[in-house]
Amino acid sequence: MTQGYSLELSRMIRILSGSVLLLLLLPLPLRSQGLFPLAAGDIAGAAITRTDNYDQQGLFTYLSGGGSDLCIELGFGSLLVQEISFPDDRLKLEVYGMNSPEAAFGLYSLSTVQCIVRDTMNPYDCTSRYQYQTAYGNLYINITSETGSEFAIRQYCPLAQKVMTKNPGKSLRLPEPFDTPRMKASRKNLIFAEGPIGVQNSLFPWQDLFIGINFSMYSIILPAPVADIYFARISFPTPRDLSLFLGFAGLMQGVVPRPNFTNSDGLYREFQQVKPDDPLSIYFLQSQEPYPVYSLLNSGR
Repeated sequence: MTQGYSLELSRMIRILSGSVLLLLLLPLPLRSQGLFPLAAGDIAGAAITRTDNYDQQGLFTYLSGGGSDLCIELGFGSLLVQEISFPDDRLKLEVYGMNSPEAAFGLYSLSTVQCIVRDTMNPYDCTSRYQYQTAYGNLYINITSETGSEFAIRQYCPLAQKVMTKNPGKSLRLPEPFDTPRMKASRKNLIFAEGPIGVQNSLFPWQDLFIGINFSMYSIILPAPVADIYFARISFPTPRDLSLFLGFAGLMQGVVPRPNFTNSDGLYREFQQVKPDDPLSIYFLQSQEPYPVYSLLNSGR
């Protein structure tokens, strides 16, 4: 009985050892944080000349000119980089594996500028001559071309589609009221930030409101007859973070919050609790004329 048990144990150890060896022999791209790379057979008439993977430490080396801090702040997992060579052109593919769809959308929303076309394959993509960007599931996909040729532009969407097919994910669901028609009409001005670096990389003049504060925020710029409206849904982890923010925003009278405030320059600010059972999430609005939060919440549905 003992001898049979020992033989069975030895057999199991050999099987496990073989499995570990097989995993070690797998190409690194197939095992990097669950990001599956493109293979040569996925792209007709092209060769893949580079496939590299970066963890958090490697990200700082790869993005030596900046950008790594924003990725880390939002929630970075891994980065896949591939170069795809066609007979007459070459493209670079970067796939950032983020920790959540919100993080992927945040990186996308804070990286897109000068889009020629938006929302072609999904609700969050941006095409320009030299670049295609999209947020899909936990992925931020960035494809760049040095030439910006018509041929290169035609490859952007098929390449991104191949990546999405190999790495399926859940679509981002925007919280209310950002899913309403009025908000969607200004979706190009919608961002997600989760720290001061995100605010600094946005068009929102709120850097001084978040000093030393932990938060996550969807915010959007809405056109209005007199001046743009800055609107946000902000969540704080602690009452202290919320109180500090309200104080910086001029929405505290002593130790008591006040719902709205207009300064001497006519700048209007207002906040409102999102739900009665969620005291740490608020709507926040800023404009050059009084414009109540409820007007945005109840319009355009």
